[in-house]
Amino acid sequence: MTRRCSGAIAAVLFLLCLSCSTPFIDSPVQLARTPDGRPFSDAHWGILARSLSDQRVIWARNERLHFLPASNLKLFTTAVSLLRLGPDYRYVTKIVTRGRIEGGIVHGSLIVRASGDPSLSARFYPGGAVGVFREWADMLVSRGIKEIRGDVIVDESLFDTQYLGTGWFWDDESFPYSAQISAFSLNDNCIDLGVTAGSTEGQPGIVEVTPRTDYVRVINETRTTRANRSYLGARRRPGTNDIVMTGTISPLDSPKKFLLTVHGPGPFGALLLKETLRAKGIVVRGAAGVVSDGQETQKDGELLLLSHVSPPLSTIISHLNKASHNLSAELLFRTLGAVYYGKGTSRNGTRVIMETLERAGVITDEVTIRDGSGLSRLSLVTPVQIVNLLEFMYHHPAFSSFFNSLPVAGADGTLSARMAGTCAEGNVRAKTGFSTHNGSLSGYVRKKDGEMVAFSMLTNNNPRDPSEIRRLQDSFCAWLCGQE
Repeated sequence: MTRRCSGAIAAVLFLLCLSCSTPFIDSPVQLARTPDGRPFSDAHWGILARSLSDQRVIWARNERLHFLPASNLKLFTTAVSLLRLGPDYRYVTKIVTRGRIEGGIVHGSLIVRASGDPSLSARFYPGGAVGVFREWADMLVSRGIKEIRGDVIVDESLFDTQYLGTGWFWDDESFPYSAQISAFSLNDNCIDLGVTAGSTEGQPGIVEVTPRTDYVRVINETRTTRANRSYLGARRRPGTNDIVMTGTISPLDSPKKFLLTVHGPGPFGALLLKETLRAKGIVVRGAAGVVSDGQETQKDGELLLLSHVSPPLSTIISHLNKASHNLSAELLFRTLGAVYYGKGTSRNGTRVIMETLERAGVITDEVTIRDGSGLSRLSLVTPVQIVNLLEFMYHHPAFSSFFNSLPVAGADGTLSARMAGTCAEGNVRAKTGFSTHNGSLSGYVRKKDGEMVAFSMLTNNNPRDPSEIRRLQDSFCAWLCGQE
């Protein structure tokens, strides 16, 4: 089967599918129905699978219609980052002062020149951002610095102050996948909350905040109960750093953990750095603050105290794609704008991506980009342009970094528990995507005869359980790799 079945053949296969009980498809026609025979016609599907050896179309359906891509948009962000910045690109965060240093005393403020580094977290450093700050403090102590007679200032002016992406939902603001965006981002701009039961029934639960900081205020409305199970909730009040904890916690239950975003990543980082310096014995006389316009901390005459260099971009992108990490994608998106147009804005990031896609042969009229992660409900793509991007990357020197960053079916990342026991296991390398009522999967699969295929499956307006979408995606991949 090379493209679309004729109407007669499709009808016959469609009827045969009604009695099919196998969870795996024998033909892509079965994508029109769920595995248990219920119709899937109330969801919108766009599919393209194309050979990378001769551009032969193996299967196509609605491949030029526009879909919300969800996290499949990260394919564009990460591919363009590799193309324009290079796999060996590294972020450099500088700690400087414009004051003189005498007798271990800095007569001025300590300034952090933020670079948009996505790696200041436990995903890259065992001690997380606090561990990095402790290293910075140790380096300052080793230089004999014992007092700062000024402020601790974070200069986050490399990016603009649009902390949330264009087209994001306001009521997602508390959740880690919607973390605020800043050129100085640490601990993924989140705090961890651990809750354990109090000593007696009726007492408040015990809430522990990590990293420990005065930046957030916990409003603890939890209570200890005799029940066998805990029922807890946590949310951050919009526009504040007030964390409200509600519900009941049982001493018979295991401790509960929550991850919530902070409001204002720059000020959060500045205060946490100040607190860490003090904990290391460095006296800080001033306050913690941020500069967003860059005017108050001009670079003329400044003294470099230390530099922090990130892992290479290839490593950052591997973490990003395998975990589908939204904040990292947004930081890359703005980094592109900052490097090529002087300011990390959504508009500039989009400009760089669209310019690069056009050079790569992607038809930009079929791509609308409003953010870097795919969380926006305003970004739209077609399956054919995703496959065009995948094909371009396949022939580019940066392909190995791009290919190795994608989750492997049945092995790691967001595909670690999928396609097990099929020819797709260990074969498919693809980016997943999910948002409410939408699912996507795009990447590479090798057929039985060794031929490499690029594919894209986008689904929108699905009213059913998302697991049904994933099951059909997995079945299609198994069908593809079984072809000769």
